[in-house]
Amino acid sequence: MSASLSGGVTHSHTPALIRGMRDGIPIGLGYLAVAFSLGIAARNAGLNAFQGFLVSILNNASAGEYAGFTTIAADASYLEIAVVTLIANARYLLMSCSLSQKFAPDTPLRHRLLVGYDVTDELFGLAISYEGWLDPYYMYGAILVAAPSWAVGTSLGVIVGNLLPARVVSALSVALYGMFLAIIIPPARKNKVVAALVLLSFALSLVCGCLPLVSALSSDNHPDRSALRGRGSDVPDFGRRKGGCGMTHSIYLYIAIMAGISFLIRTLPLTLIRKPITNRFLRSFLFYVPYVTLAVMTFPAIVQATQSPVAGALALLLGVALAFKGASLFTVAASCCAVVLLAEWLLLH
Repeated sequence: MSASLSGGVTHSHTPALIRGMRDGIPIGLGYLAVAFSLGIAARNAGLNAFQGFLVSILNNASAGEYAGFTTIAADASYLEIAVVTLIANARYLLMSCSLSQKFAPDTPLRHRLLVGYDVTDELFGLAISYEGWLDPYYMYGAILVAAPSWAVGTSLGVIVGNLLPARVVSALSVALYGMFLAIIIPPARKNKVVAALVLLSFALSLVCGCLPLVSALSSDNHPDRSALRGRGSDVPDFGRRKGGCGMTHSIYLYIAIMAGISFLIRTLPLTLIRKPITNRFLRSFLFYVPYVTLAVMTFPAIVQATQSPVAGALALLLGVALAFKGASLFTVAASCCAVVLLAEWLLLH
């Protein structure tokens, strides 16, 4: 592996790069739609389109950015925004620990740092579905599609706000969940333990969603669930600062602190854990955690992300069926989007 990764992009890396870009398309579509609501929140916190783009391209963190915008709007101290970012993005630390076991031990530091830059829930899902040692160029391909989509979506949200039709946002928002289904269902079909954990995670996620306190925390920190309701007046206006008016702190320093904390959380495990973990318990834990994480993120969120729960339920059923039959990530994600668009046109027309 070290020989193949020692140089630049060669013909041997091209297939992995192209495959990564292809698998990154559903993520990019979902990001583009979801980031609109994030852009509205950024605008209401006093950020312009460039600053919104900068936050998203450097942080790549939904809940972390929402929390950051709240902190920025409050003109909080730099220490406060560092702590808020650390707490909001803490889950990436665990993801990176698990991801470290997908790299060959001799993978160069630069590849670990570059991949670590954009460890998100969705890209993490792609990484764990990759068979064998993870090829960094596969991740670069996915990042090249996903990261700009997230940043551009944020900027567009700042500029045009509510102009994107809600029905289109609804359809695109399920792309991420369709991709998750394509990742967790095939292994669940082959592994009874994975299947049991996925079903248990679905059930517990649904139950926890019915508990008032847990439900409130979940909906406030999940961008896909707020993408539709977070259009217009429902997005916190944070006092609607314009251009940071009245602030005593630098927005660009806020952004730099958020980016630095996010980067360290993601890259430290990838750079420090360079050998396979031999402890049986830890290996099992890190193997099963990704499936639990993605299952919890998928249901019932896929139903709640759409304008019509019926459309979301249809997307769930279709996604599970296609994934069970071995359809590709793109096919499952695109099909989920299409069925939501069609169902809501029929149900809400």
